[in-house]
Amino acid sequence: MREKRIVPLFLSALLLYGVALCACSAQKNTDSSSKIEVTTAVQTVTEQKTTVETTAEEPSTETTTIKEQETAAPATETVQNESWKQIYSDYVNSISNSDYYEYALVYVDEDDTPELYMHGKQRPMSSELCWIYNDEVYSQRLMIDGFLYYERENLFLSTGIQSGVQGDFVYKINGSEATQVYKGTASRLIQGQERFIWDGEDVSEDEYNSLRAEVFESSKVKTITGFMSLDEFISNLEQK
Repeated sequence: MREKRIVPLFLSALLLYGVALCACSAQKNTDSSSKIEVTTAVQTVTEQKTTVETTAEEPSTETTTIKEQETAAPATETVQNESWKQIYSDYVNSISNSDYYEYALVYVDEDDTPELYMHGKQRPMSSELCWIYNDEVYSQRLMIDGFLYYERENLFLSTGIQSGVQGDFVYKINGSEATQVYKGTASRLIQGQERFIWDGEDVSEDEYNSLRAEVFESSKVKTITGFMSLDEFISNLEQK
């Protein structure tokens, strides 16, 4: 009777051991599966990081092109256009009375091409200021007595006395024309009957002198102190 009880107990214990063994095996498989999934996730993150780093290190084609352009050789400096020399030379040689003038190059307007001042040597000749526009020479006749200008500010004054009346005419170069900006006349022929007009309005002598001085401040005014003969002028153009 005792032996019969031992056998069932042995079988129950064996059965419980088998169940426990299966449970452990299943737990191990679960742990292994988790380890595999974690390892795979770590590898995936590592691969993504490597991809990002590789992409960041490799410049795009556009960036490379810009750098190549930045390191390209600098552009060659533009050669100054000196065709004005030949244009002025042809012009003065075409004038029938060119020997009656004396010449000087000045810078009246803002560009780097000089203007040509032709001063009449004696009355009744007038003077002229010449400039180049679209490869052609244009000029403005001026009074023979005086020429003042602001260098590279495009403003010049023709002044002189004709028939006893002083004239002061202010111009600026405007393409193919010289535009008159101010005009003044001062008549002192008859004492007690003097008349001063500035831009069409009668003014006193003091007002006239003040208005003229406002147009041309003595500290900024330039004038010509030396002239060249025709031959000297042509020679000077060839040497420049």
